[in-house]
Amino acid sequence: MEKPQNKYEQEELINYCINREIKRPKTSIITAMKYLIVLELATLLISYIVAKLLVFVGFNFSFILLHFFVSVVLLITFYKRFSILFIELYQHYASEEKRRKCTLKPSCSEYAIMVLNKYGMFKAFKKIYIRLFITCNGIYNIDNP
Repeated sequence: MEKPQNKYEQEELINYCINREIKRPKTSIITAMKYLIVLELATLLISYIVAKLLVFVGFNFSFILLHFFVSVVLLITFYKRFSILFIELYQHYASEEKRRKCTLKPSCSEYAIMVLNKYGMFKAFKKIYIRLFITCNGIYNIDNP
């Protein structure tokens, strides 16, 4: 974390946090629902094909367990897109008052998107957790990933 060097930098940072432009992504609940429906249809199709192949080979496998396994694999595969989608939903629908409470540069939601794009799933989620629950303490600072 980078602390402002002097009073001028501190005032500039406070001014940035208070007056920053609140960007509203064009994401909507409808878009999120479309992604989730496509994910579920893909999961069902893949589960059905794998179940048929397993029966053909001679394995008797629970379709519900197979469907769960395929769902987990697809979520892990597309975690970044879904995580960013949910962050964009927050950015789109959260009130301006709520979004201006962040005292860090970049804001916590912007930081989360940057970290998800830069790091793998586990490291990104760890950094986001630390940012939200430890670093974000009401003191104006700069915290780049």
